[in-house]
Formats: sequence, structure tokens, C-alpha cells
Amino acid sequence: MMTYVYGAIAALALAVATGLYGFHVGDKAGSNRIQVAWDKDKAAITAAAAHAQAEDAVRLQSAQARNEELTNANSALQASVAASTANGADLALRLRHALSAPAHSCTVLAAGGESEPFGASGVPAAASGVDQALAAYDAACQRDAARLNALSAEVKPQL
Repeated sequence: MMTYVYGAIAALALAVATGLYGFHVGDKAGSNRIQVAWDKDKAAITAAAAHAQAEDAVRLQSAQARNEELTNANSALQASVAASTANGADLALRLRHALSAPAHSCTVLAAGGESEPFGASGVPAAASGVDQALAAYDAACQRDAARLNALSAEVKPQL
């Protein structure tokens, strides 16, 4: 009878050991599956983060290029406004000289500083185009001012 008891204890111990081994092996397999899933998710997250960083870098380079373009355009407009101002000052000086000279000896100071005598019509040759020059100057000033205002409005939100 003792042999049956020992056999039953041995069978029970074998069953417990088999169960524990099976649980351990099953637990390892589950743990490995979780680790594989974790690594897969981590790789996907890393790839998505790298993609987002690349997109941000492209957007940043695009914004910097646009900012450089706007800065260059602003500089060009400033130079144009300065040139128009200088031309206007030169034209004003020439008009002052033309209007202050006596009628019998009137000469019009040309753009380079040389004086031009009256033409056959009695109107100074350079003065005959004064109205057109003033109109062209006014139009150029207004056009440059409008472009400068538009550029300033576009640049201000980026600052």
C-alpha cells in the first residue's frame, strides 16, 4: 500500500512539475510576444518621430528661404524708394533753378548739372517734359510705397 501512496505522491509531484514547467514555458512565450510587440511599436514611434522631424526641417528651410526672399525684396524696395527720393530731390532742385532764373536768361539745369537754354518755342527743352517727369515720379513713388506696405504687412507676422 505504501507503494501506491509513494506512486501517487510521485505522480502528483510529476504533475505539479509538469504544470509549473508548462506555465513557465507559456509565460516565456507570452513575455516574448509582448517584447516583440513593444519593439515593433517602439520602431513605429521612432519612424514617425523621424518623419515628423524631417517635415519640420523642410518647413523651416522653406520659411527661412521665404524670409530671405522677403528681406531681399524689402532691400530692393528700400533702394528703389531711396533712388526715387534722390531723383525727386534732383527734379525739385532743377525746378527751383528754372523758376528762380530771370526770363531773359533762363536756363534749365539738366540732370547732370549742365544748363540747357530755351528752345525755339520759348519753353526750355528740359522743362517741356517737367509735367510728364513729375507724373512719372509720383506714380513711381506711389507704386513703391504700395509695394513696401504690402511687403511690410507680409513680413510683420513672421517677426
